[in-house]
Amino acid sequence: MGEPAEVASSRRPFLEHALDADSHEMVPVHLWPEVFGEEMAQYVQLFSGMALLRGAGPNAMVREDIAGDVRAITRENVWELKGPDAPSAIDLARRVPVLDQMGIERQLVYPTMATMGYLFLTDPDVGRHLGFDRSEVDLDRVGRVMIDLHNSWVGRVTAACSGRVRPVAVAMGDSVAGLTDQAEAVLAAGARALMIPAGLPPGGMSPADRRLDPFWRLVSEAGVPVVHHVTVERGFLRTTVWAAGVPEFAPSNTSSPEFHIEPWRCATLSFACESFLAAMILGGVFERHSKLCFGIAELTAGWVGPFGQRLDDVVAQFRSRYAAYSMLPSERLSVSVRVVPFPFEAVDRYIESHPWMADVLCFGSDFPHQEGGIDSKRIYDARLRRLGDDIVAKFFRDNAALLLPVIS
Repeated sequence: MGEPAEVASSRRPFLEHALDADSHEMVPVHLWPEVFGEEMAQYVQLFSGMALLRGAGPNAMVREDIAGDVRAITRENVWELKGPDAPSAIDLARRVPVLDQMGIERQLVYPTMATMGYLFLTDPDVGRHLGFDRSEVDLDRVGRVMIDLHNSWVGRVTAACSGRVRPVAVAMGDSVAGLTDQAEAVLAAGARALMIPAGLPPGGMSPADRRLDPFWRLVSEAGVPVVHHVTVERGFLRTTVWAAGVPEFAPSNTSSPEFHIEPWRCATLSFACESFLAAMILGGVFERHSKLCFGIAELTAGWVGPFGQRLDDVVAQFRSRYAAYSMLPSERLSVSVRVVPFPFEAVDRYIESHPWMADVLCFGSDFPHQEGGIDSKRIYDARLRRLGDDIVAKFFRDNAALLLPVIS
């Protein structure tokens, strides 16, 4: 028998003062107007009719039975209850006492409502995925309204939570000016993290194009991380018909609009992010903006070690082009990039195979999504503990400080 959890935590304080690089709001559809703005009222019927939003198990977003955020903030509820029922899934004003119960100091909060808007703007198969006739919906208009309302909500929540709860704003643009203007607006409103697409060229160009440097300079000098999260990969592949009609690739009954859980998508989830990061690292973005920090959540993590090795090999092959670079790509990953794995991943094996990944991987609870697992702190600790407390402390606290710095 191991020692009691409360004793173990007292001897390993990083478990009770963790940084959480992946969580969510989960406001059910019928409450979107109340939380995000009355403009959402005209879209409630549209989203309420989408089968996937109803049939996603605990992740279901159509929950008319929920009147508000009323669940007691107990250890069982915050670690075991999933979906819109979980305390502070709806009312982010309650998230700070939830963090106290979870032993978390600071937390990034990714969108759920705005994810629908993001999919409208980026997913080529959004109608088939969500189950509606896309010809009857102005996808561009609805998508942009949802993202704009989400970004306004981000500013309000950040200001109200003393920097401990940090909702992630969304920036998209077809030009450098459009992307930069949107980023400036959300940063001015108080956002402390910025999500951009991985599957679409930012501003319509390579992430490494020098014309995009004003955007990278803006976020770098602001000390705000740029992040990718599952759903940002949409649009990278022109179609997802690769998985259509194949019994082995049928989405599981725990799938959601954010993540269609099935083998083909799990195997290809990181492709867009790998392409984006390859351009950034090999194209010198981090060399030109050394303070820039980048986060990746729920896009799996097993690819990171082989990816770093592959980029190191590319640099060796084209060594004359990279003679002036300050570090190898694998070193750049350990300095400037943080990756949040899923709790079912063999994070201990990843670190053993590529030791520098001990500086890259970091904790994310995925609260209150189902795929975050039950008591994910315990799951990760059980995997990593044999590698030593220094590694565990990096995973739960030290590494994520790049994405969740102390605000002076």
